[in-house]
Amino acid sequence: MTVAALGGLVLAGCGPDRPPGTVGFVEGFAGAVVADEPRAVVIARDILSSGGTAADAAVAMALTLTVTLPSSAGLGGGGVCLLLDRDADDEPRLAVLDFLPDDRAGLPGPDGAAAVPALPRGLFALHARAGALRWETLVAPAENLARFGFPASRALAAEVQALGGAPPDMWLGTGPMVYEGQRLQALDLARALGQVRVGPGEFHVGSVAREIIDAAAVQGAEVSQEILRDWRPTWVEPVISDSGSHLDAAAPVPDSAARFARDWATAEADADDDGLSLAPLPDLAESLRTRGATGFAVADSYGGAVACGLTLNHPFGTGRPLNGLGFPLAPMPDARSPDIALLMRYNDVTGVFLGALAAAGGGAGQAALEAGVPAFKDDVGTGAAVQSVSAGGLGRALVNLIRCAGGLPRDPESCSVAVDPRGAGLGMRVGQQ
Repeated sequence: MTVAALGGLVLAGCGPDRPPGTVGFVEGFAGAVVADEPRAVVIARDILSSGGTAADAAVAMALTLTVTLPSSAGLGGGGVCLLLDRDADDEPRLAVLDFLPDDRAGLPGPDGAAAVPALPRGLFALHARAGALRWETLVAPAENLARFGFPASRALAAEVQALGGAPPDMWLGTGPMVYEGQRLQALDLARALGQVRVGPGEFHVGSVAREIIDAAAVQGAEVSQEILRDWRPTWVEPVISDSGSHLDAAAPVPDSAARFARDWATAEADADDDGLSLAPLPDLAESLRTRGATGFAVADSYGGAVACGLTLNHPFGTGRPLNGLGFPLAPMPDARSPDIALLMRYNDVTGVFLGALAAAGGGAGQAALEAGVPAFKDDVGTGAAVQSVSAGGLGRALVNLIRCAGGLPRDPESCSVAVDPRGAGLGMRVGQQ
């Protein structure tokens, strides 16, 4: 959405005494947001309330997750986002942004090859296409949390404890274990986020790029200056399935998301006939190796929406933060890497947003089908739909849902949200209606 189009949409709903970019600028309903970690949701809430688009909120939330859930998201990782916004003629458009950490950064070291740090430049591309607020405004909340400290959420504490501890030097003056409410501080990461605020290009060309190369070499990993310089995120077409009065869009990357896209149409056809039939999800007792990813979804009051899956390929990536930068690189993806499943539903005639789903972790595609088919095909409430997932929780896929049966922006009262009860995330409708 262009800034001019955004301005025209929000004038009727803005607070008369608050400028754009100020919390409370949007009066009434400002959007909906769901994620695996609650503090990131609170940051997204403030961005939506300030007049930001779904893309703005997604950028701020993703950067916050690098601080508050670094086991699953990080500046050294990346992700994939499914975007619904409007073009200069106010027509709806769908696109997928691929900034997955799956491009080799250089020759393998003793522990294998690392991937190019993709998240900063990827989020910058998302903001450039569909953001409205200033980039610096979206980075500052995460930077401040890292610099001044924050209480660990139940989501973070549970993941760290299940993994048997965090890597050394992730936080200032703490041991390997993290407990809910424990105050954490990450000054090196704050410094790196400060560089993101200045401009993500520094991570590919400039002083930060040289720091990454040098710090990786100390860990035995090779990062090529040329590969780092030339890497770019890519926009790709979503996989579209026609369901009559609406369209369902899914991401074609990574492979797990592409499999989900194929299975989604089959599952809907099965639901019309003999009921949904799914293979059983993996055993919850399986190793936590399949975590290291997180998903979220956000919708704004203007009818835009974003669903993202972020990944480090393994929990805490390579497991060793880069000296002076505070974030680990991501290893190259392999058979142990987490799955991602994303879905967006909208009406292609009226252009309204109808719902979004994001799942990340082991068995994400299966979990997304188990929650998504009841919610979007069978008209089951979002809370009941996520309750129907037969497996989930730590190390397994967590599912987040937004559903607006009447569509956004025309019927915000129809919107509901749900987070996977096996995790410790948060979902909310922003503002009053």
